[in-house]
Amino acid sequence: MTVQTVQGDWLKYVVEETAVLDSRTDQLLRYPEEASLLLITCYPFDALLPGGPFRYVVKARAVAPLVIPQTAASVMTGDGSRGRGMIGSGSWEFR
Repeated sequence: MTVQTVQGDWLKYVVEETAVLDSRTDQLLRYPEEASLLLITCYPFDALLPGGPFRYVVKARAVAPLVIPQTAASVMTGDGSRGRGMIGSGSWEFR
């Protein structure tokens, strides 16, 4: 997938892992020295009531070339997942 920064640069990522976590018992750890992207959204996607305890988490790592010139990309692309919400960076693991 590619993501555009507020500066207009395009960063390229490959999804490494997806998981469903329980926010009451699971914890995400970040390691900012690694170039990665963390996407988190509520789960299940079709829940009737928002704000449940489950989260769908997608971890993606940066791939070379890290920055794509603005002229090479004109639209944001993705892997087709329905995830949305907070975006973070750094690697993570389950506890």
